[in-house]
Amino acid sequence: GLEATEDGRVELDGRDLAGVSTRERQRSIVFVGPRSPVLQGSLRRALTLGVKPRPDDGDIERAAHAYGLGPVLERLGGLDGRVAEGGRNLSSGEATRLHLVRAVLAKPRLLILDEPDHALDLDGVTALRRLLEETRATTLFAPRDASLARKADVLWYIDGGQVQVAGPPGELIEHDADVASWFRPRHAA
Repeated sequence: GLEATEDGRVELDGRDLAGVSTRERQRSIVFVGPRSPVLQGSLRRALTLGVKPRPDDGDIERAAHAYGLGPVLERLGGLDGRVAEGGRNLSSGEATRLHLVRAVLAKPRLLILDEPDHALDLDGVTALRRLLEETRATTLFAPRDASLARKADVLWYIDGGQVQVAGPPGELIEHDADVASWFRPRHAA
């Protein structure tokens, strides 16, 4: 897993991340966030961007279906269908699911998810829960949904770049006002 040493180093599976090559970091760490790239090209390319080695089409299609992208496969004409630059021909939820599939296919050792539940409907959140349950990667994630946060082993509340409180998710969500406020529903004005 991911650990901080007493002398301030960060280790992944016992290895100092500062000493890991760029190529190995790219293979070992996957980041998914609201601004993760979707480049113009085939759906196959969009689903496997950065995934080495590239999985075969059957594995790509199975993952896409498992994470709710069956309708996208159909609408775009399969893996050879075209995705517009920035995913303009995908809804924000479809783009998020695309990134989840990419993370599944990459099989990283460290998975970082920044507001992974952003723009997901209930089926998308179910797919995200599936990823959290099935991945073997150490996962750092910043959800807005308290039920997803409860899946974590440890919850950290960070404010001003500093960990303010850390502990069991359920306990902090129920008993810490700052943590509880993070998970309150937000409504547009």
